Amino acid sequence: MNDFMIVKNIKLFIYNLDNIVVNIPNRDKLIKDRLYNTSYDVLYLVYRCNYNNNNKEDYKDMLSKISMLDFYLERCLKNKYISSKSCEKLSKDLLKITKMIYGWINNASRH
Repeated sequence: MNDFMIVKNIKLFIYNLDNIVVNIPNRDKLIKDRLYNTSYDVLYLVYRCNYNNNNKEDYKDMLSKISMLDFYLERCLKNKYISSKSCEKLSKDLLKITKMIYGWINNASRH
């Protein structure tokens, strides 16, 4: 799996976040910040793993952060900051990214 596709999908996810984050009220600023920061952390870890794919901790961190993004989206849905349709689309995007990362991990472990 080409890591470029993973990067492309993460960037698209971040751009799609722009559309939903505007609906989150300022009183819940923490969730806004966490959504963005965690997304950027995942992107950073993909770039980092591209240069040093022997570090299994980076892969674990990447997958953990994606799980946290899913939780943040679930929380936004629960608080009715986003629609179920938006949440479902973003969750599907995260699932696609996760599958790509697992493919990347499996491919890296074979070499």
